[in-house]
Amino acid sequence: IADINLLRLSTRHIAEYRDRCRKKWSANTFNNHKSLLSIIIDTAITDWGIYLPFNPCKAIKRERIPKPRNRVLEGDEEQRLIEACEQSKFVYLKSMVQFSIETAIRQGELLKARREHVNWEKRTLTLYDTKNGEDRTIPLSEKAFSILSSLPKQFSGVLFPINKDKLRWYWLLALRHAKI
Repeated sequence: IADINLLRLSTRHIAEYRDRCRKKWSANTFNNHKSLLSIIIDTAITDWGIYLPFNPCKAIKRERIPKPRNRVLEGDEEQRLIEACEQSKFVYLKSMVQFSIETAIRQGELLKARREHVNWEKRTLTLYDTKNGEDRTIPLSEKAFSILSSLPKQFSGVLFPINKDKLRWYWLLALRHAKI
């Protein structure tokens, strides 16, 4: 789409761009890119004085976003998952899964959590740089607090010493062993 002269840009070009993008992107990713493109075109019209009869992005409908996942563990799945995590070569996996189930913490928040973020007296954990960009403090249940208390201290200060890719590998392996 960058090869097209802005003065010649039409809804047909945006539609073709959408069709190309949808082969590799989710609906939400395309919608975000279309919104950015629309803002750029509006800026060109209003701030830069470029004459365009209309913004062609506004004539293209947003892609429909599928319903969010609503998967919860059922029956004995939690027990099977914990047993599979216990057998994992990564010794922290069981603690990470149990803590995540107990607190409903996101993966990114879990991996960024550090020992100094825990208020041991108030039994809370402050999560910084969360998905929505705001810090938040969560209360720790007895079980969650017990899990954190039992973790060995890391020199780096992180609670769980693993990166996202390795965690995903161990997680998928545990799911396969648990037949989930």
